[in-house]
Amino acid sequence: WILHQEYIYSLKLLTKRGVLGFYVVCSRDEFLKNLQAGNKLPALLKTPGSQSQPVGCTDAAGMAQANAYFETLGLGQQFLFAWNDFSDTEEICLYALKLTDKGGALACNADIESFTAGNDAQGMPDIFGFSFRPEAVQLWADITGSNIGHAIAMVLDGSVIYTPVITDTITGGKCQVTGRFSGDEIRYIVSIVNSGVLPAELSVIK
Repeated sequence: WILHQEYIYSLKLLTKRGVLGFYVVCSRDEFLKNLQAGNKLPALLKTPGSQSQPVGCTDAAGMAQANAYFETLGLGQQFLFAWNDFSDTEEICLYALKLTDKGGALACNADIESFTAGNDAQGMPDIFGFSFRPEAVQLWADITGSNIGHAIAMVLDGSVIYTPVITDTITGGKCQVTGRFSGDEIRYIVSIVNSGVLPAELSVIK
């Protein structure tokens, strides 16, 4: 199993571009208000999401149906639809992420100075940190300051990897995430983000 996991993460490192973005998460209740009466999306998501974060969760088959249905919603200018990665269960959860007025993320790779991995108090490798470039420190302070009480999604190559709720303005440009990932997952995240954005995805022929 360990070798299988290492193989999976090696393939990810080879085939992913390393595109990172930060977005405000639209709450489930707020998002459903944007849907017309009789919309089928909630029915496609078998497990209702919490009021604060996911729109809902499903399995791989339901994910494919929901992806096909997104094209009919006409909400592509307002939201980025993204599924979570690193799930502990077979269910995959959908997030509706708010796009900026320019149609993109609040912050991205260009704003990040570095990602680092670390160990917790027990010596377990379940911590990673990231710091913003000096010119982006104020940007991150503005983002966190204007979204206190809301979740900010960290999206890597189109998949949601973390959705912390902002509790205070972060003024120092440094953040730490702990207790959410395995050592392999942290090494993958740190490696792919620090490698920079590739111009295109690679394909592995088996």
